[in-house]
Amino acid sequence: MPRRKCLLVIGNVPMLGCLLGVLLAVPCAQPTAALPVAHPHGDYVKVNGAKLWYESEGNGEPLLLIAGGPGFSHSYFHPHFSSLSNSFRVIYFDSFGRGKSDRAKNRVEYTFNRDVEDVEGLRQALAHVCHENGVARR
Repeated sequence: MPRRKCLLVIGNVPMLGCLLGVLLAVPCAQPTAALPVAHPHGDYVKVNGAKLWYESEGNGEPLLLIAGGPGFSHSYFHPHFSSLSNSFRVIYFDSFGRGKSDRAKNRVEYTFNRDVEDVEGLRQALAHVCHENGVARR
């Protein structure tokens, strides 16, 4: 089965995951004490024994936004990427130890490999949720 194409944004740096060969220029967003912003629907998924928080809005090819760290939530992406929900399914993700997601009991639990496994776990969980809701996604 072919892999689904998506654009992956980690922190403030865009990385092309093969989305029509288009690179998205991301302005340098910094966490600020701005006015409250309405967040899209969110939920937890259980990955690697931890509850991980994500929010999602829109339809179409997935655009996964991963909060930078350490400890930052995805909140600084709002409302800057909401307009993309007209063309994409924008997924805001708080990785392990960030935002509303579970925290480690010991700092040695924070590894790059863990982050990669958590992103893959999120991808699988969201694909399963979409199938259960009658929306076929790869």
